[in-house]
Amino acid sequence: MEEVIKELLADSSRKIVHVKIDKPLLPKLGSYVNEVIKVRELASSLKKRGIERFYSFQEEAIKAIRRGENVFIVAGTGTGKTEAFLLPLIERAIGNDKEIFLLIYPTKALARDQLDRIRYYTSLFFGVRVSVLDGDTPERERKRIYEYPPKFLISNPDMIHYSLQYSSSFRELMSKVSTIVMDDMHVYTGIFGTHVYYVLRRLERFTSVNPQYIGASATIGNPEIFASKLFKSKVRVIESKDVRKSPLYHILLKPIYRSKMAETISLIKFCEKKGLKTLIFVDSHRSAEIIKILAKRSGLSIEVHRAGLSRKDRKEVEEKLKRGEICSVVSTPTLELGIDIGDLDAVILYNIPPSFSRYLQRIGRVGRRGQESYTFVILGDDPISSFYERNPRAFFNREPEPQVLEPENEEIAKIHVLAMVRDMPVNLNNLDKFLREIALVLVREGLLKVKGSFLRITRKGIEFLRPRMSLRGVGEIVEIITAEGKNIGSREMPMALKELHPGAIYLHRGIPYLVIDLKKRKAIVKKIPGDPEMITYPLFYTLPEEGKII
Repeated sequence: MEEVIKELLADSSRKIVHVKIDKPLLPKLGSYVNEVIKVRELASSLKKRGIERFYSFQEEAIKAIRRGENVFIVAGTGTGKTEAFLLPLIERAIGNDKEIFLLIYPTKALARDQLDRIRYYTSLFFGVRVSVLDGDTPERERKRIYEYPPKFLISNPDMIHYSLQYSSSFRELMSKVSTIVMDDMHVYTGIFGTHVYYVLRRLERFTSVNPQYIGASATIGNPEIFASKLFKSKVRVIESKDVRKSPLYHILLKPIYRSKMAETISLIKFCEKKGLKTLIFVDSHRSAEIIKILAKRSGLSIEVHRAGLSRKDRKEVEEKLKRGEICSVVSTPTLELGIDIGDLDAVILYNIPPSFSRYLQRIGRVGRRGQESYTFVILGDDPISSFYERNPRAFFNREPEPQVLEPENEEIAKIHVLAMVRDMPVNLNNLDKFLREIALVLVREGLLKVKGSFLRITRKGIEFLRPRMSLRGVGEIVEIITAEGKNIGSREMPMALKELHPGAIYLHRGIPYLVIDLKKRKAIVKKIPGDPEMITYPLFYTLPEEGKII
């Protein structure tokens, strides 16, 4: 550590503002595996992974899940939350043809990443099958899932939201769901979290029993309140705080005689020289691409990981980093979640994350194999950076923010009342006061109609719902196609208008493309030969539209 700081200080173009050291702190140990897990094959598989004893929070979670309690497991990254909820469910699945365990992950990438880990345990038992049902699942595989349901079904909120409305086979499949597991639950906050709250309420209409809820998350500020609200049920919180397998050094620094971008390249070079496998977090596509270009020009081994790249491209980058073929990856928040990218040694934060919870999530990516690790936070000239430059301890003395849901958001409730009626007609008398008032507004607007005491959706309601299918507040997707006809990625509206207008230079994995045309949700691009030092910025203005005066 002293050697690292000494070398950083040797560069007079940066100032070391503060260094904080987190010493190793393991969770409290619980019982030996054989004392908790009575299924011999499961116990053996854990030992093969080097797990001889459970942490006490894992043991507590396993026993609570066996009792059928709703459980929310809150612990640091890489501490075995998956084993804590998965093992008791596998025990229940053996020889049980009546139940389906629904595992919901916030993204397709995370779900697919967890598939191998789950199959490592389930493959030991005949008939305990695991399947993924998402937008990338081929039609033939979907048909097989509906005809021969797996014991474990992995999906995401977007797929459930869509399938409840459009697939009678999916709705029938949901009748067998007895347990709903939600991993990386800290993601379900704000608008997205409120959407997911309603998706769960709609899903519960089709389950034949009140489902057991199990959640897992990194540290958050209000676990019991948040989980109880999302699940709309009483929840037992099982928490393990301040866990770290090895020393972690947090380094706040500020460039003096160079830009933040140049400082980032300097740190990547420093980490590569030290043999540190590094993840660089930025908050925009453009920053990620520019850092990749500048790092490549400096001879550094680096790739880009961001939304908008194809799943194949992102997976290729993850595998390259795991295998050690590259030393660094510059990423937008796509790698903030628990995707396994191997044994990272360092994280560089180009910006101060928008919340302390997000900071903890990002730094949780390093040191997961027990090695010494580093976090570099680059301060800028903005007011927030200036405050933390003067008060560095205040940066680290914060608590994780509370997660917020707002079920009484009228605009989101409107969408899901319409979707709920489209899933299956709703008895108006079964709605609570808030949703009943929303439904009556929709009836007055001609989006719903009442037949007897049941609500049914009108053609106007279907048209209203169609452009509002996204749970994440993103617009329509524009596909990016090369002049040769190859699909290289996508971009959401309205950002697509700013980055993919004709004449724009679009950066894709560090390669510049000239946009030839943009129409019908397709942008046609052509690779620019050589290594042109060009970039385009759109000139635009925004005209606000008067909505509702309150």
